[in-house]
Amino acid sequence: MHLLNKHERTHTKICNFTCKPSGQEYPSMSEMRSNQKSHPPKISKQCKPCGEMFSSVARLTKHELRHKKQDQKMCGEYGKAFKNKYQVSLHMRCQTDQLSLIMD
Repeated sequence: MHLLNKHERTHTKICNFTCKPSGQEYPSMSEMRSNQKSHPPKISKQCKPCGEMFSSVARLTKHELRHKKQDQKMCGEYGKAFKNKYQVSLHMRCQTDQLSLIMD
């Protein structure tokens, strides 16, 4: 019975669902959602370091990882990345200690 009611609404001009971006009215929720997919996403999330805009938190988070990678400190000898210079110095101290153990 539900499918029949849904089908009958397509023949009548009764439209109970309105698309907010366009204002168009639709007889079914599924038709309205299909229409909403055609609208460009609303850009609302901004990256603080560079100001670039994103349509979702997920995309912004993925982008922000690039900035974090740029901020990392690198070990010149081994090519490993660290969050700060202190961690690099600890790493180098460990490497030096390991080398001295091998040499002894």
